[in-house]
Amino acid sequence: MDTVPLQDQGRDALVAANTGLGLALSDQEIDYLMACYEELGRDPTDAELMMFAQANSEHCRHKIFNARWTIDGEDHEHTLFGMIRETHAASPDGVLSAYHDNSAVIAGPAGERFLADPASGRYGWHSENLPFQIKVETHNHPSALEPFGGANTGVGGVVRDVIGVSARPIANTDVLCFGPQDLPGEFAAFGISGGMGDGLKRLFMSHPPLQERIAALEERA
Repeated sequence: MDTVPLQDQGRDALVAANTGLGLALSDQEIDYLMACYEELGRDPTDAELMMFAQANSEHCRHKIFNARWTIDGEDHEHTLFGMIRETHAASPDGVLSAYHDNSAVIAGPAGERFLADPASGRYGWHSENLPFQIKVETHNHPSALEPFGGANTGVGGVVRDVIGVSARPIANTDVLCFGPQDLPGEFAAFGISGGMGDGLKRLFMSHPPLQERIAALEERA
């Protein structure tokens, strides 16, 4: 872990770290960090700067999506997120949950689910209402910058958000986005296959034993 010498080199050191570490900090964020560490009276570590950059990124905070817009001198009432939410506000019928926990839930029919009994731990069929949870990611993956992590997010992060609202995944379609195919090297392709494999492995490790599920299905048949 290294420190960035703000005390000796001032703002230029933070600007250099921003470029060198790929933090993508805005000028306002650099000024904010400068003021914070001047008040603390010490230099930041590269780990601290990286944590700030990730937690304060557009992906995590949606600063642009939540920003106010002025176009041709006219202030607009809604943010981009506000515009998206207008659809639900105008037609909320059948929507059980929206814009919470990274996913939404819509009403579905009555039916049966194949799941574990809380008391016995055995898998079987249970009659109940079956709402639908459909998750769509807000970014493309993978990318040339981080093919492993991008592909891993595609198969892991989406299912994570589904499970986060107590839903049980049924199917997952994953769109892989590629740049020009004539770029030199095989780094991107290697990272994609490795990331997808790692994400799938982590998902399947949490599933119940295959034979137990097959036995319950045979009992029903």
